[in-house]
Amino acid sequence: MSTHHVTVTPAEDWTCTAWVCTDCNAAVAGTTSHEAGHPLPVPFDGDDSVTDPVNGMSRGCGHWNRPWEERTEHDVDEHSAQCETRDFDKSPCESCGTYDAGTRHAVTITVR
Repeated sequence: MSTHHVTVTPAEDWTCTAWVCTDCNAAVAGTTSHEAGHPLPVPFDGDDSVTDPVNGMSRGCGHWNRPWEERTEHDVDEHSAQCETRDFDKSPCESCGTYDAGTRHAVTITVR
């Protein structure tokens, strides 16, 4: 009888876009409490596979096909409105899990 040994190499970290509610988006940006006074959720609390959340998309749209120095303020505003925001979404927040319908914002996360 032969014995086979399998070596498993951990996958590399990868980045992707998560869609989060307004409160989680503000928390990722560093805000600690809601304007109404209640505390904001801790982004991706309890999910140890998610690291380094950053506001905005990681990739996937055509707004950034030009070099950085050629981008205008209009490009940035258009990108934010068209690509990084879903105005009314019924899907759950991918950070805190709330099913409250509303705006969802793009957040780039690193998953390990």
